[in-house]
Amino acid sequence: MRILMVQDVGEMSGVLASRLWARGHSLVHGSLEIDTPAMHRKDDAVVLNLELPNRRWLDTLRQFRRVSQVPVLVWAARGDDYPGVRWLHGGADDYVRKPAQVQELVTRIETLRRAPRVDGGAPPGRVRAMGASINLEARTVEVNGVHPELTRTEFGILAVLARHVGRPVSRQQIVAEVWSGKVRPTSRALDAHMNNLRKKLALPGLIATLYGYGYRLGAS
Repeated sequence: MRILMVQDVGEMSGVLASRLWARGHSLVHGSLEIDTPAMHRKDDAVVLNLELPNRRWLDTLRQFRRVSQVPVLVWAARGDDYPGVRWLHGGADDYVRKPAQVQELVTRIETLRRAPRVDGGAPPGRVRAMGASINLEARTVEVNGVHPELTRTEFGILAVLARHVGRPVSRQQIVAEVWSGKVRPTSRALDAHMNNLRKKLALPGLIATLYGYGYRLGAS
């Protein structure tokens, strides 16, 4: 992978750089070229290494997402009022908070390229996985010609998985996005919502359980 590291303050950990290079990745440093997206055609992933996460960086990420689908991981220091949620809604594919174990960060970076953000053959705002077609804008889903009726929460969970189709999504990330600003559910409550969602979709294997971590929509 060719990984673009974008930093606002400070230097990247030498241990992280060494680990990435040892695993055969090409690591370059630079900025997000918003006006010339062709600059990023060679990049397989972008890591935003932020010591001072703020509105300016969030706006930059949103502008970048309008012109490029290169996967983005935000690696941010503590101090963000809305850890993870704000960045994921702003266009990031993953979010890791500092400090983090180097191996975890390397794994999360490598995971970014295991699947596309959306199905290239699907219309904008729609994700296809196996026999399901998910319309994120209309908040509807079609499974082999059938339109199952999902609750608001069930579709919210499905939408989080669909925005990261083919990639692992942690239980914490699902809860943060679906229940943002609300009372967080218990672990058993999330399991109950997931069981109901799977029954209504009636597609074995569509949502895989990653034990000890979370879930994944579609094949990796």
